[in-house]
Amino acid sequence: MTRKQINDFVASAVLAINPQMSYGRGRLSEWNSIRSNEYTSVWNETYGSDGEITELALPIDGWSLRIHVGKLDKPGSSPEEYEAIVDEADEIAQKLVFQMNNVISGYKLATISGFSRTPFIHRNADNVTGILLTLTIIDPATTSRC
Repeated sequence: MTRKQINDFVASAVLAINPQMSYGRGRLSEWNSIRSNEYTSVWNETYGSDGEITELALPIDGWSLRIHVGKLDKPGSSPEEYEAIVDEADEIAQKLVFQMNNVISGYKLATISGFSRTPFIHRNADNVTGILLTLTIIDPATTSRC
């Protein structure tokens, strides 16, 4: 799979669970600096040396993804308030995983593994709280090595 195909795959999962949900991709600093973000937002983070593409063994690639599901929080929110936001974001993250698994189960060689969901609280310029979903898509490499 190419980076665009991975992005299209994640975007289609977001669209399937909620067509009005905001989706974007790029560096985390770009999500932070965009002043026109709409929330609830799903951001597919493009990140560097710790795992864009891992060559597991020829001809298999492992694509590590970091997907942020965030909602607006308010400064000084109580634990009950921000925990409720984390729970809502976690439900969306679980729906994304379920949707991606449903789609990928039709492909005999591609799999998804290594799920984790980690809360984040009061991040970015917009004061966002939510869940960081990490996972790996294992896919047959189609890149010619010649």
